[in-house]
Amino acid sequence: MEVISQKCEDTSIQTKIVTEILSLPKTGKTTSPEHRIVLFQMTAFFPVNDTTSSIVVDTLPGLCTKEGNDHALQALCGALIPHLSHSLTSNTPIASSAVLAKELGSTKVSARRALANAVGESIWIVHSRQSQFSNEGEKLLETIMPGLETALTTSSTNQPANSTGFLEGYVGVALSLGPLHTTPSASKLAQVPVLADILAVSPKPSFVLNDKIYTRLPAPEDEKWLLRCLEGIVNRLGRKLEKDDTAKLAVGSTLIHLAFESKSSEIRRITTTSISDLAKSHPRLISHLIRDSLRHWLQVQDARAPKVRKADEEEIVESKSRDIGKLLSAVFHHSNTSNTDKAICEDIAVDYIVLAHHPEINEDAQVSWIALVQSLGLDPATVAVDKRTKILESLWDAASAPPTDPRLAEAAYRAITTLAFVQPEIYVQAVLEKLQDDLDPASLDFIGLEERGIWASPPDQLYVDGTSPA
Repeated sequence: MEVISQKCEDTSIQTKIVTEILSLPKTGKTTSPEHRIVLFQMTAFFPVNDTTSSIVVDTLPGLCTKEGNDHALQALCGALIPHLSHSLTSNTPIASSAVLAKELGSTKVSARRALANAVGESIWIVHSRQSQFSNEGEKLLETIMPGLETALTTSSTNQPANSTGFLEGYVGVALSLGPLHTTPSASKLAQVPVLADILAVSPKPSFVLNDKIYTRLPAPEDEKWLLRCLEGIVNRLGRKLEKDDTAKLAVGSTLIHLAFESKSSEIRRITTTSISDLAKSHPRLISHLIRDSLRHWLQVQDARAPKVRKADEEEIVESKSRDIGKLLSAVFHHSNTSNTDKAICEDIAVDYIVLAHHPEINEDAQVSWIALVQSLGLDPATVAVDKRTKILESLWDAASAPPTDPRLAEAAYRAITTLAFVQPEIYVQAVLEKLQDDLDPASLDFIGLEERGIWASPPDQLYVDGTSPA
């Protein structure tokens, strides 16, 4: 059917065939869910045009509630997407607007989720093609806006363990911050109070940034719309995000979860691609966001590792080195920074001088700090000279005694070996001077009899100076 439909250029014939195909599920004359799935898949293959797409869009929404099989429901909504996206840019009236709006608020969870995904995808396709909504498309958007507003509000009040999920809310946020950001018919969606608190982390995190929610999402579709929400937050609320370190860490942690922990390889792939695209538009923000959240993620992993080994000595903790390598490559990709100020690129290189040497990053990552800096179009040796002061500050801060993070201190030592290779005359001398300063006996001259007495006293006993006059 896919091949035949592409060979047929006669719109009247296409219309007749689509009408006959849809008459079977419409009149309840199908023999099984598998029969309906095939019919819906055939419908999706037909080329879009004003007549054929109008028939499909006017027929399928009304079948959502009647469809009791989840696989058939997915096929139905999948067939709706290409034709609805065309109808949004066509001036042909959409007779099913009211039905679409009603079904978006259906009490049937599976129908509500599937239709919300279909409507959202249709709008997203129009946006990705840089097309314009027609007058009829604007009317449809205006009709379905109340349903999206309700979904947003409902999602914000649902408990994290809510079985109905948060897909409809994600769709509302992603569309509001993305394709419908400047669309007049969707202006009310942007005024929903929930969006004003979308960056909230405490005391009650928003449903977009709540780790108790996004770590339990039931399907790849949920994760895909969550990713689109995060893209919208960075693109539309970037300035606000830059000033809020807590929200920045929450957004970065959510991105890392999708890039590392999603069960869908496709979601992991598009998350890395998304980070790369965001780094092109917001290089400094994405650099800081990923740096801080990756450092936090590594600390959490280090804290969990002993507990895992204690619970089961034979359990192997899976290394994420390869995923970390992909993440760092996305931030440093040369095409992202080709039009970026050189000073920003140098700052990015310095920001990762310690983190890129973390012990968790092994040969599986297939990256190195030198290669990452070169991917920015910079010479590592030149960066090591021009940013000497800032680099040394980063090294001494990470390797302070006692270190705040032992693994980060180890990363600093590894970074020193790289810098000693890149610019030995500077960094070998700097390390030697630091060692001499730290080990200078004169720095201990302040220790006297009283200090030694306090040191010698047991921790639970008060030191009493017997030589002191009463």
